[in-house]
Amino acid sequence: MENEEIEKKLTGVIPKPPQKSTIKWGILWTDIVMALGGLVVGILIALAIPSLGSLIIDIVVKFIIVLIILFLFLLPLMPSPVSGNSVRMYHLFWWSISFRRIDKKHYKFEDEIYTTRKFNAYKKVNWNSSIDAAKDFLILSNIKETDNLFMCGISFEGKNIFQEDLVSQELMVEAFWDIFVNSEFDIQIVKLSVMSNRDKNNKHISRLINVNDELFEQQKIDIKQYSSRRKVLEEYTKKYVYKATDNRKDFLEDRYHLVLYGEKEKELMTEINRITALLNQKGLSAKKMNYYENVNLIAGVYTPLADPISPSLIEQNKDDLGKFLAFKEITFKRNCFQANGEEKYFKTATINKYPMNVGLGWLTTLFRSTTSVVISVKEALVNENKFLSSNLMNLKSNQESINQTKVVDIKAMEYEHQVYSQIVADLATGREKLKEVSSMIILSGNTEDDLREQVLTMSAELQKSGMSLNELLNRQIEGLEHFSLKPHTPLKKHISRYIPAYSIALGYPFVSQQLNDKNGLYVGVNLIGDQIIYDQFAYPEGLTTSHNFIIVGQSGSGKSHTIKKLAIWNTVNRVDTHIFDIENEYSNLARNLGEQVVSVGTKDGVINPLQILATPNEEMSSSLVDDMQMHLTNLEAWFKLLYPDANDYEVGYLTKEVASLYMNNLAIKNALDHRLTLDTLKTKDFPIMTDLINLMQLELKTIAPDQKVMHQRWIYTLSQDFLDNGKYQLLLNNHSTLEIGNYTLTVYNIKAIFDTPNLKLRNALLHLLFAYVTNRFNTLRIKNDIEFAKLVKQFERDKHPYPEKEAFAMLPKQTLLIDEGHKFMNDSEVTLNFIHSAVKMFRKYYAGLTFITQDVKDFIKDGESSKKTQAILTNTPARLIMLCNSKGAEDVNTLFTQDGGLTQEEMKYILNAGQGRGVFMKNSNNRHCIQVELNKVEKDIIRGRDNA
Repeated sequence: MENEEIEKKLTGVIPKPPQKSTIKWGILWTDIVMALGGLVVGILIALAIPSLGSLIIDIVVKFIIVLIILFLFLLPLMPSPVSGNSVRMYHLFWWSISFRRIDKKHYKFEDEIYTTRKFNAYKKVNWNSSIDAAKDFLILSNIKETDNLFMCGISFEGKNIFQEDLVSQELMVEAFWDIFVNSEFDIQIVKLSVMSNRDKNNKHISRLINVNDELFEQQKIDIKQYSSRRKVLEEYTKKYVYKATDNRKDFLEDRYHLVLYGEKEKELMTEINRITALLNQKGLSAKKMNYYENVNLIAGVYTPLADPISPSLIEQNKDDLGKFLAFKEITFKRNCFQANGEEKYFKTATINKYPMNVGLGWLTTLFRSTTSVVISVKEALVNENKFLSSNLMNLKSNQESINQTKVVDIKAMEYEHQVYSQIVADLATGREKLKEVSSMIILSGNTEDDLREQVLTMSAELQKSGMSLNELLNRQIEGLEHFSLKPHTPLKKHISRYIPAYSIALGYPFVSQQLNDKNGLYVGVNLIGDQIIYDQFAYPEGLTTSHNFIIVGQSGSGKSHTIKKLAIWNTVNRVDTHIFDIENEYSNLARNLGEQVVSVGTKDGVINPLQILATPNEEMSSSLVDDMQMHLTNLEAWFKLLYPDANDYEVGYLTKEVASLYMNNLAIKNALDHRLTLDTLKTKDFPIMTDLINLMQLELKTIAPDQKVMHQRWIYTLSQDFLDNGKYQLLLNNHSTLEIGNYTLTVYNIKAIFDTPNLKLRNALLHLLFAYVTNRFNTLRIKNDIEFAKLVKQFERDKHPYPEKEAFAMLPKQTLLIDEGHKFMNDSEVTLNFIHSAVKMFRKYYAGLTFITQDVKDFIKDGESSKKTQAILTNTPARLIMLCNSKGAEDVNTLFTQDGGLTQEEMKYILNAGQGRGVFMKNSNNRHCIQVELNKVEKDIIRGRDNA
């Protein structure tokens, strides 16, 4: 019952257009006057004709003459079958004559009278404003030259609310209703279909191919690495290069904007903040556009596929934007126009018929076309109650006549009557408003035939939604002028309609929530066919606060193939990638790419716990004293893992003994005496546990009596564990054999660690590995920090609109992938602490953690552990939920409740997901039901086929 009530709320009406001086059935007083005039003229002409002899013939002939004259008088009054509301044939005759005989068909920028500035109203950027936020406004030419007219846009993301429940749909509609009903400003809804980042991605791929060639020529990579990377990159190019045989829609993305106009800066800024807040409450990631974005929006309305205008060009012409925003020249034809001497053809068109009864998303068909759309929403300059009451009376009259003839189901009309009555009541109480709405579109094609084909296709689609397209034949000059972004009176002859604010909000066409990250990986497609291109290392802003990523799915869901696809991309994209491989699943992947596999927990992957690791400071300088002190701190935590029964004093004592060992080590002492850095020491220069035991045995003669017992106990314990085939001798009492060469991908095979039954040994080995990897991450982080500061200053000097974002994009990134996370999380607090620390610190390390698990129950813990697992999820905005059973899906929903959980549609999708399908969330608002796709080369690498 509740759902039925909501569905009724999600319906509205679009009143019939007003008809001035209407008598009945759409007949105007002018029609009566013209008919009477034609009749009088016809009679007078007939009377003037001499008698033809026969009375009957005379009457018939004169009657025919009267009818012909009457028809000629009435012909111009006949409604046009294609041109829309209240458009008569005489309008078409006049527009045709006007275009052929009166209108100038060629406009030039330099022409004083027929200048292309006519189609652009923008003067300059509002940089002289005393309000900082208003400096992004653009100033338009105004009728009152003493006043300023300001423009500013709001950009926002779409959201496919048809995948959400009815309550969420209702709340979204109410938010947009609030925007329109409570705004006194002129608003334009602008959708641009622009080329996605494919071209930028393709350029990025081209750069990577060139880098790959250079690395091979410089002998920094071998033939295996070179050939595998090139094959991968060439295969990716196929997805990013547009060819004539491709579906153009696949290379376009929809971008949504609200544009506001006002004469007072403060009031306009207040309204922008109000609308932005409303949109953000609904998860649409709205933001006020800066001057650079505003200028490019105006340019993009006409040429959405063109490259953006540079900030330097804007600054050079800041006091006359028309110099580059206006067309150089335009040549108009009856049904299209050409600009700037290009071969391309453009056409403006308008919607001249709207459906009477509307439901949720009634504007979607218009917005899903490959066009630019501008919908103007203005205050209605009519007596709202009188207008709707008139429609109500007509509806009631029609209902009575229809009821008498039993032609249609009267229930539908009764409901329409109720909706009209409710709108009238809401208007009376001020809850509702009528808005004057006009919808303009622009089409482009290489030939006029292309345009004609687009018109036919679009018209057919619009008719299914109860709308029709007016091609503005002979009116392209007028159409182009009214298509531009500026407040204006609607195009003459009723392309506009008076529509209640709620019915406008019901139109909600913002369903395309594309994910087209620049320099991203082609992941697959979502349910409505939008292609998903994801960059894990996109600049963190808005809800995307980090680069961490979690994948959840039961065995066979395709999560391992997905992570391998990501690992392949990271490798060719020059992202330093480290994989903790618990089940030895990634060794073949690394070898097929010519990358490195190290077996930690075996004799080939030993990490000497006493080898000091470099700890670079913020100036990238290195101090051996600082490195040694930091390593001793880390070593103290390591001893506690091996000997959890020892108290802090005992562990501290043992750590001091290691410090003494360092001071007695000839290589280390020489480096300290000569102020050498850590990199001057070789692996075998560092002591091992045998050296520590030997030193402690030598100290027995000089040790204080009160410490002698503890000293001897440590010698005994260490000797038992690290000497004479002790349980730790092989893996913890040797010089390091773990070496990471010049590889982009390193797989740490840690199966041996997890296979060991000794939990203390496992924790100790993992602790050393975590410290080793963290050290590598930290080294790159500090280098990046220094370079980032330099790049930001450079981009600021160059007036780049996004200096920090551009600088971030140029820096090397690093990532850690952990598969079989359920084993990782269930092991001990060591692994949980590491993951908890990593997800928080990696954001500052230009790094991301990708965590794969079969069961989210791994995150359901008690006490302090619960806080850590929740922090891990909070710091992991990107998620891919793949096939789960009903219990798993419920667990996922529970864990992600703070981000809204899963909708019913999403729950259904993951419960029935085939391999490679899942719900992908870049953040809590950008969500897609997707199908992950592997290309042929990726499959060959994953399956171990010869790829060289």
